[in-house]
Amino acid sequence: NDNNNHTTNIYERLVSEEVKELKEYTRLVEHQSRRLVDLDSIHRDLERRLEIEHSKTQRLERALQRNETSWKARCELLGREKAEAEKRVDEEKVKVDKLMEMVNRLQTEIHTLIRNKFSHENVHGGGGTIGGGGIGPSSSVSALRPSASYGGGDIKRVPR
Repeated sequence: NDNNNHTTNIYERLVSEEVKELKEYTRLVEHQSRRLVDLDSIHRDLERRLEIEHSKTQRLERALQRNETSWKARCELLGREKAEAEKRVDEEKVKVDKLMEMVNRLQTEIHTLIRNKFSHENVHGGGGTIGGGGIGPSSSVSALRPSASYGGGDIKRVPR
């Protein structure tokens, strides 16, 4: 009986240890299952965030491409406008130069005409002033000189 009792105790002890071991394995499996569920949830959340960020990146890249295209077109337009403006400036410079040449030529012609008129009057004895203050031999010298208010001589082009 004692032997039978001893066997029962050993058997109960072995069963008890096996039950403890099984409980420990069950606890580990449950813990690993919870961990797996948590990791799966984290994985899905990260995938969702990655898709959102990818979508944002694609939108930004498209916007950047549109902006780049727009700026290139704007730069090209400004370049053409600049070239046109420079061409107009050059054309205006040519016109101004021609006008300045014409003004200087006309000024020279006017001075020559005035000089010729006074020298003609002096040679033919122009008879003094007409009307008490006109141009005549007595005023011919002062008429050929520029007045104090006149800056003198030829019109000069202003340097740019």
